[in-house]
Amino acid sequence: MQSVSYLKEVLVNLEQNVSIVLLNQKQFRTAIDFVLDDIVKKDKQVIFVSFTMSGEEIIRKFGEHNLIVIDGFSEEQRDTDNIVYIGNKTNLTKVQMAIEKASDKKDKIIVFDSLSVMSIYNSKKDLGKFIYLFNNKISLEGNTCLYFATKDSIDEDTVETAKQFCDKTYDFSDIYISSIHVK
Repeated sequence: MQSVSYLKEVLVNLEQNVSIVLLNQKQFRTAIDFVLDDIVKKDKQVIFVSFTMSGEEIIRKFGEHNLIVIDGFSEEQRDTDNIVYIGNKTNLTKVQMAIEKASDKKDKIIVFDSLSVMSIYNSKKDLGKFIYLFNNKISLEGNTCLYFATKDSIDEDTVETAKQFCDKTYDFSDIYISSIHVK
């Protein structure tokens, strides 16, 4: 497994912030797995909005405890206790409604696995408006939100718009990670 020690700063400063983490493609999956593995162990509801993995795969990997997946990757199906399917990636209102439907708990952490994918299916204007309105709601409720994006896969204007509405920005995209496993 690749070293993800650079993400410790994100986890330490996570609470009641809206943050964006910019990564390169090689870091993306390992980074998300590391962060999810850490935060599902907390005594908070975690809502993971995924556009790059199926809800079933995420639940298999991290378990059902404290985790609800908003599945924007799979075709729309019947919702389960831990998975809410949205099907249409272009309907940002449906994404927000799915998050609200997923949990009525006050203290929650919401993680979006790919702002990059969201930017492919939605205009800059619509995505910017969604981020602005959603982040205001999160901040007013005292919740936590974390967006992941692959820097090379997203328009720079979209990144700049998202950064305006986030409390913290972490750009780890220039860190080259390689690992050698010795037994």
